[in-house]
Amino acid sequence: MNEVVRRQLEMGHAVEIYCYPRITTQDNLIIYNSKSVKTFGPDIYRTKIGKKQHFELFNLIPFRLFRELNDLIYLSPILRKADVFHVHGPIFYQWPKLYSLGLSGWGYAARLNKDLGVVLTIHSGLPSIIKHYKALRGEMSFAHQVTAPSKFVTDLINCHHIPNGVDTRFFKPLKREEIDEYRRWFIGGEKAVILSVGNWYPVKRHDLLMEILGKLKESVRRQVQVVIAGLLNENDRYMKSHYKRAKSVARKYDPVVMFDMGSAYPVHGFNAFVARDNDQFVEHLELLLTDEGLRRRMGQNARESSLAFDWDLITKRYLEVYHMALDQR
Repeated sequence: MNEVVRRQLEMGHAVEIYCYPRITTQDNLIIYNSKSVKTFGPDIYRTKIGKKQHFELFNLIPFRLFRELNDLIYLSPILRKADVFHVHGPIFYQWPKLYSLGLSGWGYAARLNKDLGVVLTIHSGLPSIIKHYKALRGEMSFAHQVTAPSKFVTDLINCHHIPNGVDTRFFKPLKREEIDEYRRWFIGGEKAVILSVGNWYPVKRHDLLMEILGKLKESVRRQVQVVIAGLLNENDRYMKSHYKRAKSVARKYDPVVMFDMGSAYPVHGFNAFVARDNDQFVEHLELLLTDEGLRRRMGQNARESSLAFDWDLITKRYLEVYHMALDQR
C-alpha cells in the first residue's frame, strides 16, 4: 500500500489513507513526504469488558456488530469526498457469516456515494479463501473491480492480477565499499549472509528455516552468518546480503509461499531455486552458499526480473483499474 501511495502522491493525486486506530501505531505506516495514516471511529481494538481483552471479544456477536456499525457510521462521511475507494482486505474475517449474506459495514458505507468507484484487493492465501469462499464472494459484491497479488488467487476468483511491486530505486546493486560496510556491520568478515526480514509470525515458517540450517554440512555452516532482522520500518536502512532466501513449496497450500510465488515469478535456476522438499532446499542452499559466481549470476538475473515489477509500473496498473471502477459505477 505504501508504495502505491508514494507514486500517486508524486503524480500529484490527492490521496488519504485511513485505518483502524490500532493499526496506525505501526512505524512502517508512515507514508511518503510526511503523509501519515488517519484513523476512523473509536479505538475498539483496545476495548476491555471486565477482564476480557479485545482479542477475546472478537467472536462475540455484540462486538462484531459494533465493528460493522463503526465502519458504516464513520466511513460514510469520509467516502462522500472520494472518487475512488481502494479497500485492502479481505475484511470478511470480522464476521464471515454476515458477509456470506452479502452484508458489510464498509460495503454499505461505499454504496451511499453513488459516484464512488470501489476497488477491493485481496491479500489472502488459498486456505482462507477456500474456507470462506462464500464470505469472500459476498464482500466482492460491493466492489466494482477486484485485484489480488497472488496468481493462484486471481485464477480461483477470476479477478485482476496485480502483483506486489519492487522498489527498484532503493533495491539496486551495491557498490563494493557498501558491500564491505555491510559485511563489517553484520559479521566483521567474509562470510555469506542469510537474511530474513519480516514479522515473527508462524506462517512465515522461521521454524522451517531453522530446520534447514541445521541440516547444512558443518563445513558450510561455518561460512555462513544468519541474520533474522524482524520487521523493519521504512526509516531503517534495509540490510543486504548475497543470498535471497529461497522459497519452499513443500507445503502445497502454504499461504506465504503461494503469495510469494504468485507475485515474484521465480524461474528455477535463473533467478531463484524452487525446492520441492526440505532435502532439495538444503541442496540448493548449499550450492548457493558455496558458489559465489552462481550467487552473482542469479542476483543479476533477479535484478533484471525485478524491473518488470517496478512500483511505477504496478501503480499504473492500479490506476487503470481505478478508471475501470469509475466507468462501472
